[in-house]
Amino acid sequence: MDRKTKRECIKRNQDAVLQAYADCSMRYLNYENVARAALRNLKFKAPFALPAREFQLQIGLALSQDRAYNEFDAIATPLELTEKLRGTKARYRIAREGSVCIYIEGLTKAQAASLVDTTYGRFNPSMFLDGLKVDEASIEPDGSVRLWWD
Repeated sequence: MDRKTKRECIKRNQDAVLQAYADCSMRYLNYENVARAALRNLKFKAPFALPAREFQLQIGLALSQDRAYNEFDAIATPLELTEKLRGTKARYRIAREGSVCIYIEGLTKAQAASLVDTTYGRFNPSMFLDGLKVDEASIEPDGSVRLWWD
């Protein structure tokens, strides 16, 4: 993929993410609450998985009004998550399934298993110092890891 196409994909992804989180983003702050609610998409999965830095930027912009959504902190959570997965081929697909949801793609089976307690189907907080307060975690059929916060 050439540089121009990559920039276009990132921009398209960002526009989709910001609209899905229209009720949380500063981009739509001047809209009435009813209009913001109409724009948002509670069943959304971004078109592209992003590298760590772009993921941090886009989720931060999406949640820029309050900087958090339930237990998901728009600055600390992505930083901690991407730092712990540094050195892997992780890419992050922003989603919204009623609440904040992130799909982590590109991990090996062992890396994915280290994130999810497969016995109970929940996040494995021992991988992180403070824990990310994830409410649901799973390894999806395609091998990606799904993290969801409520």
